[in-house]
Amino acid sequence: MPSMSRRVFDPAVLLLLFVMMCCGSGAAPTEASNSGEKIIFEVNDSFSDSMNATLVQAFHSFRAPSLAYVSGVVVATVEAHYKNSTDQKSCVSITAKSMKSSGGTWTNGTAIVFDHYDVKIDRLLSPTTIVDEKDAETNALVGGYGTSTTPLTELAAGDYWMPRMADGVVPHYGDDEEKKQFEWQNRSTSGVPYDFWDGTSTKPKPFKQFLGGGGAGIRMEDESRYVLPIQALTHDGKNVSLVILANGTYYGWEFSKHTSHYGCIQPAVLEWKEKKLIMMTSCDDGSRRVYMADEKGTWWTEEYDTLSRVWGNSLARKGHGVQGGFVSATIDEQKYILVSRPVYSGEEGKQETGRLHLWLTDMQRIYDVGPISAENENVAASTLLYATVEAQSLEGGEKKEEKKLYCSYEVAAGGDNYNIAFVDLTEKLEDMKKVVAAWKEKDAYIAREYGCGNEKNKPRDCGEVLAEGLVGFLSNTSTDSTWADEYLGVNATITKGTKGKVTSTENGVSFEGFGAGAEWPVGKKGQNVPYHFANDKFTLVATVSIDKEPNGSSSIPLMGVRMNDAQGTLLFGLSYTHEKKWNVTFSESLRNSSAYGYGVGWETNKKYQVALEMHHYDGVSVYVDGEEIYYTKDYEDGEDYNFTQKLRTLLRSHGISHFYIGGDNTSNSDEINVTVSNVLLYNRALNEAKLNALMKRNAVAAAAAKVPAQEVAAQTTNVSEPSRHPANVPVVTPEAQQDATLSSRSQHSPAQTSESESGPADSKQTSSDIIEPFTSAGAGGHSG
Repeated sequence: MPSMSRRVFDPAVLLLLFVMMCCGSGAAPTEASNSGEKIIFEVNDSFSDSMNATLVQAFHSFRAPSLAYVSGVVVATVEAHYKNSTDQKSCVSITAKSMKSSGGTWTNGTAIVFDHYDVKIDRLLSPTTIVDEKDAETNALVGGYGTSTTPLTELAAGDYWMPRMADGVVPHYGDDEEKKQFEWQNRSTSGVPYDFWDGTSTKPKPFKQFLGGGGAGIRMEDESRYVLPIQALTHDGKNVSLVILANGTYYGWEFSKHTSHYGCIQPAVLEWKEKKLIMMTSCDDGSRRVYMADEKGTWWTEEYDTLSRVWGNSLARKGHGVQGGFVSATIDEQKYILVSRPVYSGEEGKQETGRLHLWLTDMQRIYDVGPISAENENVAASTLLYATVEAQSLEGGEKKEEKKLYCSYEVAAGGDNYNIAFVDLTEKLEDMKKVVAAWKEKDAYIAREYGCGNEKNKPRDCGEVLAEGLVGFLSNTSTDSTWADEYLGVNATITKGTKGKVTSTENGVSFEGFGAGAEWPVGKKGQNVPYHFANDKFTLVATVSIDKEPNGSSSIPLMGVRMNDAQGTLLFGLSYTHEKKWNVTFSESLRNSSAYGYGVGWETNKKYQVALEMHHYDGVSVYVDGEEIYYTKDYEDGEDYNFTQKLRTLLRSHGISHFYIGGDNTSNSDEINVTVSNVLLYNRALNEAKLNALMKRNAVAAAAAKVPAQEVAAQTTNVSEPSRHPANVPVVTPEAQQDATLSSRSQHSPAQTSESESGPADSKQTSSDIIEPFTSAGAGGHSG
């Protein structure tokens, strides 16, 4: 039985927080150092049992926050950890409290201290909540475990597991809104639908074990079904992520037909455009993989060319890490995705400290909104809630709808113990509107400058086509150390070597002398890699002019890709020679010799549109003014034999470190003297028609001169550094506003054929830290 003793106060906590705590009840929330943040579950808080009010239990730690909005009330549900005073068993309860969405005080809350109906259960883990708004109910799926049982592992003798539901309600009190608060409905947990999982039945089951992913599930916008993210143990002992599809909170449940790759747990799910489901998981390769499926979860395809593997689980991108927030939000009448993840600092191998950041993405561009936890906090798991709430108008008349954004997260409280913090992030939605406006403005600018709408033969969706897959844009201006991404994503770093000179002019950025150039980081970013797609496919386009003929005989690097190894090995790149030829150079692991663009030369002070393109299944291509001067399969000289296989092997071993633009200070070449402008980075390999549209000479003029700079925080190259927050509404020209077209769609290639047998999720990639794409293997998952 749980301990009946009253709480024991920690004098240090009392001294630091100046809080008067009452025995037998939850402490009043305390203001933390971060403005608007409150600690809502605190170490040593006590809660009464929902079934037996005389049973009051003190808890030493709170984990796995989940947020839900129901009937005007925000409900926070968490795991509450304690040791049984009788036998010192480690036990986990489920505790919840609520706050009216208009703000104010959190209720004292109550707990399901233990499962009154299944005495074999000592721990109720990973509450994952769905909401029945019609009946003002919440239903949390929890994993019921015995003390010694490790979740998602084979059950040994004496181990125990059973799926359970913890049900709550916000009762109606007539017109008295002040009385509204969350209550546990059944006073204890109950079983999942009998026809879905009968623990006593000997009938074959698709999984050995499952529990919620944490956070919250969703209800589809057309109210057709609920979707619960879960993690499961397959019959061959593998961990996978998938979803439960439910017609109701207690009927019509079924597992999705397929799963993530093997080794992926802690799923979170949201509804995207056209009823698509997107699932983010934490995988044993140290990254967060992102999958897309239809509304029934029929086939999970890894979104490798957009969000998958962008976020690392730790500083060194190792281990599973912790759960994070993952929700969709409507901004300016379009859907976007919000992500909360800890950004870690500290030395590798030592204790890392996590500060929680918020990200905004349209499944194409990714913007770090900045830190949302206090600087002195060490943060772990988090959850987000985006809700449409009713608010009283200022005149006291009819209620109006408002959009709210909340976050709850774990804060280290000494040892292995954690508090739970809550913060209202609604004001961040205004900041994100400015970012969205900046994205739209840049899309409109590029559409105008490339002739969309100005020529009769241009299709109406020209601007949308040019913007699709466009994730980065370096224009014509730079500072002494930074070449800023106009899409507010990843900035390039200016390099000068020992003798180089870099200047920003109206024609672009000029690089002069040995070592003068810029690096646009990919894997070099560290924990979080917004351009991770480059390990699979990309197109890099730039306007260049060679300002002076080289004196020496060696070719001079102009633009290319380097690997993320100790030597910074060249993958491939474009250079120019004193013979006025273009030269395509490669890693010795790909080709032993260079390839020359025969028939295509260069002249000084003349602008050229150049493009590098890579697809891990098709190889690489290089273009100058629309003419393909190199294509892997064009060369049958033996050098390109098995080129694509060697390319995939090289990418798996290390991955891409960065793009170099202008000079490359790792090469022993002659001095560079070039001007580069309007560098466009796409997360896909462009087809010939789209690439030709970008190959127009002199198509893009000085972006900064024609389009006012947005007053939005540009992200720093070091993702651990906090972003500056937008201060003013950005200036958007009427012309840009009229022409603006934002494409949030990612391009999906057909399912790829696997080279190694694994499991059902499709993967469109090869990279430094993964295995090849996958084929179906039944109900289980797949490695990768």
